[in-house]
Amino acid sequence: MAIPGLTAGTRIWGRGARVLLNGVMIAQHLPQQTGHRIEFRVTRHNRIEPNEAEVRIYGLSEEVRASISAGWEAARAAILAAGGNGTVGDLVLQVGYDGVLEQMCKCDIIEILHEPLMPGWVTTIRAKDGVLPFANSLVSESIAPGVDANLVMKTLAASMKIAFLDADSEAEFQNQLSQFSGRMLDGGFVMQGPTRDVLTSFLDSLKLAWSFQDGKLQLLRFDGTTFDQAILLSPTTGLQRVRTRDLGAVTAWARINPRATPGRQVSLVDELGKPYGAGIFRIDKAEASGDTDEGPWDHQLELRPSVIA
Repeated sequence: MAIPGLTAGTRIWGRGARVLLNGVMIAQHLPQQTGHRIEFRVTRHNRIEPNEAEVRIYGLSEEVRASISAGWEAARAAILAAGGNGTVGDLVLQVGYDGVLEQMCKCDIIEILHEPLMPGWVTTIRAKDGVLPFANSLVSESIAPGVDANLVMKTLAASMKIAFLDADSEAEFQNQLSQFSGRMLDGGFVMQGPTRDVLTSFLDSLKLAWSFQDGKLQLLRFDGTTFDQAILLSPTTGLQRVRTRDLGAVTAWARINPRATPGRQVSLVDELGKPYGAGIFRIDKAEASGDTDEGPWDHQLELRPSVIA
């Protein structure tokens, strides 16, 4: 199915975006409606380091800017009172076409700036996905022999204050428990140090990997793919061009697709329906750049051949 509002070789006039801070909408741009100009750049990958997002909003009212600043300062004061632990809130960016918007990212806010223009103002919001759990979480626990591996995962997730991204990820973890539990019976499991390192070691024994996506834990199969159905990427669904790299990897440029997330598999075909290279790839990195008024509205995808179709 083609992306709504897309005609190959022409600009997309149906582009839309919405920005929410702590669940409250502060700006949106929808086709054929008066709205704010919104620029953004979102970089997502399947490594354990935090994803990053930057959003620029033009023309917020003085009242909205003041409310954002007051919330920012109050949250910072609460964090300091709590000994430096906590976040100032979350940024959610939704993008799409012809009024149908989907979530592009959900990240922890790390900076908000209001800067004057001539005329008007621009508000810049910078955020990272899971930055505090990644940087600050520590664990020190010993699990006795014979304890179910599920307890290890619950302990690590509680240490980071995170949850599974979806039911399929948790189900896949449960499917792997029997393989790990047998080894636990012999010697238990010791968890000591940064949670991110312990979690990586633990999941490696299950032939799984992990990353932060939208503030939650996403489990990946051994080849770095998620459990979602592959998406079709072709000229009719927004594919613009493809460049071949080493070892069968490719870089693909396409119109923005919020479903093109790290670890997801992509079926990559040309205008005749012929597969590019291996045909099925996984997304290692996805960088989206957009401007609701003009300029880019593109996804740059770093893809590697996937061994699981």
